[in-house]
Amino acid sequence: MQYKVDHLLYAAGAGIRNTIRTGITLTEPVDGSVLRETVDIISSRFPYFMVRLKREGEELFYVPNNEPIVITNDEHPVKLNSEESNYHLISFSYKDNTLFVDTSHFLTDGVAQFPLVKLLLYTYLHIRHPEEEFDTEGIPMPGDFIHPDEASHDPYPDEPVEVMALGRTKRPEKVFKLEDQPQGYDHMDDWTSYFLRIPQKEMMSYASGVDGSPASFIASVLYRAIIDLHPENHLPVVCGMQHQFRKALGNFRSHSSHVIIIPIIYPDWVREKDVSFLNTLGRGAVILASDDENDKLDINHHIENANKIQDMTFEQKCEFIAEKVINGIGENTFEISYVGRVMWGGLDKYIKRFSPVIDVTLSGGISVEIFSLGEYFELNIMQRKEDDRYVKRFKEILAENGISCLEDPKEHFEVPEFEL
Repeated sequence: MQYKVDHLLYAAGAGIRNTIRTGITLTEPVDGSVLRETVDIISSRFPYFMVRLKREGEELFYVPNNEPIVITNDEHPVKLNSEESNYHLISFSYKDNTLFVDTSHFLTDGVAQFPLVKLLLYTYLHIRHPEEEFDTEGIPMPGDFIHPDEASHDPYPDEPVEVMALGRTKRPEKVFKLEDQPQGYDHMDDWTSYFLRIPQKEMMSYASGVDGSPASFIASVLYRAIIDLHPENHLPVVCGMQHQFRKALGNFRSHSSHVIIIPIIYPDWVREKDVSFLNTLGRGAVILASDDENDKLDINHHIENANKIQDMTFEQKCEFIAEKVINGIGENTFEISYVGRVMWGGLDKYIKRFSPVIDVTLSGGISVEIFSLGEYFELNIMQRKEDDRYVKRFKEILAENGISCLEDPKEHFEVPEFEL
């Protein structure tokens, strides 16, 4: 049996990797034999991830892949959809206390990947610590009924949906770009993660007091840090906020990638405003832009583009979709992503750090992943060049607003290559 691919995957043929690497640092060294046993157990629960690509003429399809999932004892990822990964679009690796989950962002997104991560951690820790009793509510288990909505590789309707959209604010023609953050994969050796840990009570107390959210708060502080370091700039600064549109799609279970980037625009006149004002402004912009009716516009654009490429050659599809992907991401100064609060069921007792990294060559130069773990919000601030002045100013602004933070040593990171 073969399955239709999401047409966004053709962009990989134009050299866009768009891969995700999730690093999970445990309180103890990773046992490779237990990880192998774990991956073999959980694979049956996620058959839609156990696929390879097949080309027939000008079309790509998913077909089941029964080859073993690759696990390496190496901090460097293998190339996905290649011989290195047994032609899987997912692989695992480990080094010391950290295990890594590598996937194609064309196959899935962070929200849909997370059930796999929770089952991975539960199964691994259950084998390692049989004496522990974890709360398994919300963790999918092998042998569970897999709902067709979850398994479908093509969750979109056949025809465009009716929409009464409010419309979205258009990005300005000229956006401030961080020229000190070089583009392209040739500079991946310089990609650097800065890890901050902020007490949830402190941040939520501040953010809720100004009608904000964790994402809008971090966006406001990072905007202020950037503008303070670039007083000569008077172009608008744009935060690209990652947003899920499963609700408008009517399919909360879908394992496919349903991420769009919506802009929070900071015009020059707000540069003197305080963080509380910026937080309220950002939260309001997100609420308007992420309205369900607006999200339906993206569903219809997706359907429209899928229809447009029907009669194109393979090469034409790659070029057309790559352009659509880049245009969809838009011109941003920086990006923010927040998965939301996570119920760990006791698994977090063994987790020291949870740090997803993404393909920042598609970003404006700085990208932030926000994740909740224990009593803290964990921030992974990713840059395309090692330069701590943004993080330093970011921490100073937190302190100026009465919010403390802890910092782990910075690390260089990489994302898996992807071969189409």
